[in-house]
Amino acid sequence: MTLCEGTPKELPMAKTPQSLTGSEIREKFLQFYASKQHKILPSASLVPEDPTVLLTIAGMLPFKPIFLGQQPAPCDRATTSQKCIRTNDIENVGRTARHHTFFEMLGNFSFGDYFKQQAIQWAWELSTEVFCLPPERLVPSVFRDDDEAFAIWRDVIGIPEHRIQRMGEADNFWKSGPTGPCGPCSEIYYDFKPELGDKAIDLEDDSRFIEYYNLVFMQYNRDAEGNLTPLEKQNIDTGLGLERMAQILQQVPNNYETDLILPIIETAAKLAAVDYAKADQTQKVSLKVIGDHVRAVVHMIADGITASNTDRGYVLRRLIRRVVRHGRLLGIDGEFINQVAETAIQLSEQAFPTVREREAAIMAELQREETQFLKTLVKGEERIGIALQVIKQSASLLQKELEKNSELSSAIGDLCARSSPSAFKAISKSALFSEKLGVVAEKQESVVNASQDLQDAVKKLSDLLSKTDLLLKIAESLKPMLQELKQAPKWLPSQFVQDFLVKNTEFFAAVDARKPFETVPGNLPSLFGTYAFTLYDTYGFPLELTQEIAAEQGISVDVEGFEVEMEKQRDRARKAHKSIDLLAQESIEQLAQSLEATEFLGYTDLQSRALIKALLVESTPVERAEVGSAVQIILEQTPFYAESGGQIGDRGYLSGKDLLVQIDDVQKEGNVFIHTGQVERGTLQTESMVNATIDRACRRRVQANHSATHLLQAALKLIVDESISQAGSLVAFDRFRFDFNLNRAVTSEELAQVEAQINTWVAESHLAEIAVMPIDQAKAKGATAMFGEKYGDEVRVIDFPGVSMELCGGTHVHNTAEIGAVKIISEAGISSGVRRIEAVAGPAILDYLQVRDGIVKDLSDRFKAQPEEILERVTKLQAELKATQKALDAAKNELALAKSDQLLAEAETVGDFKVLVANLGDLDPKVLQTAAERLGQKLGESAVVLASTPAEGKVSLVAAFSPQVIKAKGLKAGQFIGAIAKRCGGGGGGRPNLAQAGGRDASQLPEALSAAREALTEALQASQ
Repeated sequence: MTLCEGTPKELPMAKTPQSLTGSEIREKFLQFYASKQHKILPSASLVPEDPTVLLTIAGMLPFKPIFLGQQPAPCDRATTSQKCIRTNDIENVGRTARHHTFFEMLGNFSFGDYFKQQAIQWAWELSTEVFCLPPERLVPSVFRDDDEAFAIWRDVIGIPEHRIQRMGEADNFWKSGPTGPCGPCSEIYYDFKPELGDKAIDLEDDSRFIEYYNLVFMQYNRDAEGNLTPLEKQNIDTGLGLERMAQILQQVPNNYETDLILPIIETAAKLAAVDYAKADQTQKVSLKVIGDHVRAVVHMIADGITASNTDRGYVLRRLIRRVVRHGRLLGIDGEFINQVAETAIQLSEQAFPTVREREAAIMAELQREETQFLKTLVKGEERIGIALQVIKQSASLLQKELEKNSELSSAIGDLCARSSPSAFKAISKSALFSEKLGVVAEKQESVVNASQDLQDAVKKLSDLLSKTDLLLKIAESLKPMLQELKQAPKWLPSQFVQDFLVKNTEFFAAVDARKPFETVPGNLPSLFGTYAFTLYDTYGFPLELTQEIAAEQGISVDVEGFEVEMEKQRDRARKAHKSIDLLAQESIEQLAQSLEATEFLGYTDLQSRALIKALLVESTPVERAEVGSAVQIILEQTPFYAESGGQIGDRGYLSGKDLLVQIDDVQKEGNVFIHTGQVERGTLQTESMVNATIDRACRRRVQANHSATHLLQAALKLIVDESISQAGSLVAFDRFRFDFNLNRAVTSEELAQVEAQINTWVAESHLAEIAVMPIDQAKAKGATAMFGEKYGDEVRVIDFPGVSMELCGGTHVHNTAEIGAVKIISEAGISSGVRRIEAVAGPAILDYLQVRDGIVKDLSDRFKAQPEEILERVTKLQAELKATQKALDAAKNELALAKSDQLLAEAETVGDFKVLVANLGDLDPKVLQTAAERLGQKLGESAVVLASTPAEGKVSLVAAFSPQVIKAKGLKAGQFIGAIAKRCGGGGGGRPNLAQAGGRDASQLPEALSAAREALTEALQASQ
């Protein structure tokens, strides 16, 4: 074992901590425990096998099934360096010395072998003899009731009692859940300020102490009543934070300035033209966020995670978007993540070679997400920036108005004081804060049921608000910004005041004290949830990002209001789905729970005798069913395959003496098979025997399609990208589809190669080798598992040797030659990072070709051409049609412009100006604008408003104003036409001289044009 450095002679007992790189720390830790007979195991994926956990969040997670007794241990002792992701403290990343989303946990584990004393002794030996940490700087903690661990630290290690800290259950007791294995912990802390002495040690002081090693003594089992009983096998689970130990040994002020992260930060700083050492605090936070998050996303993508809007894909997308935004805050223009990611890959590739092997996939995913989000970010930042300005200015104006009017301030404060939060919230949503500032308090349930004092307070405030026109003053002051803000410009000021009054009841006392708004603690103005949801729903702006941007401006976000809008959206989605018979489902679930599992015979038998165990008609369990009844049947055993793993259920029939039941579908409820069909002949009864026979032709088709999906996945991995993984599938009688993770489209050349490879394997007649084996053995053999699918201890492996090996419970061909052939029909994206291929195999290809052949014959007859001439004929017709359409449009536009000249005679004279308002029918919006400009030029000093309905339900409007209309009368085409368009359910704007708008309600167009004519006449007549 490496010894510590020599030390100055005047301090012979002191030790100098080893100055080690992150890689050296990792290697020394693993080799130390290897010397203690621990088996070095590789890091598990960030995508855990545990379906209850989204990401690998701790070093012990891969061993959780062992600790819970669900799996046998691979060895008695193990040691690992485990990649971990945690995002629960994401807002602290970059702001504290040691919070991260990605980190490495070095661990040593005992599965029923050694226990407390050896774990503590080795942790102390590693710390003081290998890493050479001075003993006087180390402080251990133990669980308050763990006298055994306390005694080991005191008597075996030699730590003075006053330095061993007893701590409570929240800090020093590990549990896997409310019940199950659990036990006390002992932690080791490093003291950065030993000069403060050890008489008043406070391990909560993060500026002085850092916890770097946690030893978990798993010794109890906790039952439902909370009782603890000793485990037969006591286990050790430890974790030493690599980043924390690097901070200690490299003697830097925080984890980010270690060699594990600092090179990434420096790469980002160079791109931002910032010197990290001289950067201000805000810049350092952004650089640290980039350094941390880039490490995280590189490893996540390397482990097969792709960005999406759900689950771990959303975590990845959120981290990438935070990197992009912090890059913009630093002044980095354009795309930059890939340059920073290259540094992260260089730092990680020695310990985790997969990141370099997956470099192309990592870079492609990052570039795609960054490009997409940069567009979103620009739009979202523009809108949220204006909204935050409006809120801050509203807050300032509100304070000034209330300072001027102490009576109004007092009345609001009085209402806040007299109302419960819920009552005041209800009042604030009443007509009290409507545009007209009126209130009918008696009609508000919350006020009617309240005291007379509260009713009086509401009425008094209503009167005062009406007199002061407070909201109108705020809205008037905010007009310039509101004109820029496209979303809800009318309700923004009033909604702000409502929101602010509800949330800030302490504010009004501060007004009387003439305190600045910003100094009132706990009273931030708030961005309303409705607007935050608009940013999320329309622009893909995550709520967390909105909160982060708002917080930088000293503004909170109404998360409750956001969730209300989100729930409304979920409700709309739920209502969009067709309803299901819940009663029927409940009956089936109850029956399934009371019956034993159905025995499936269909791998070998296509027909069998079976006992009817249960029968349902119209959601109700019955004893018998007559001819014509739609039934659901549960058999004791069956050859019918029940839908699962993407393969649909078998079809066939049940038969007996004078009995025939057509089976159209088979589903699973737990381990019970539900056969759905109709009684065609005779009477069906429970506890009777029937012959169960599947449709062999349908089975052959589905087997061909299912085996073809396995060949398709193998070909995609071979030709397109070896990291491709299945994201879903459908295996039907007439077709199959395969969904897979890939962040780009498969090219037509690649599709052709994939199809050719599959058909080569089909022609080579590969025999299927099907076996049931332990899941560990299957994985060791290299069998592919479907991500997200749950497997038992024993799994079924479908192996076409040299071609494909997968875990699968479906039915398959015995030889690839039985597939016949495979034809890919289409390839397309179905969601972010997920592609779909649809194809047919075997007999279904004949159906597919017959349909296409019929189409080709029909086209040949129509074009009076041979099949091989059709493409050329269609191309020629398209060119002719395009030229004809272009000429027709030109002629139509010329005719429309010529007709528009006839409108010159309809122009009205108003003072020194001409006014023309007209509807030009179905004229194209572009031609409408040309007509307006042309008429305006011919009329001279004039105001022209033209309209058209280019499509059903659509309205197009154009305003063209001459210079004197703008200068002398102050009219602006953009503002004017936007207001007119609102009458038609739309909006728009443009330059003062020319502007265009649109609407969705053509029925209101006559009224809108009439209003435009009146408004222009009135404005141009003024001051004549």
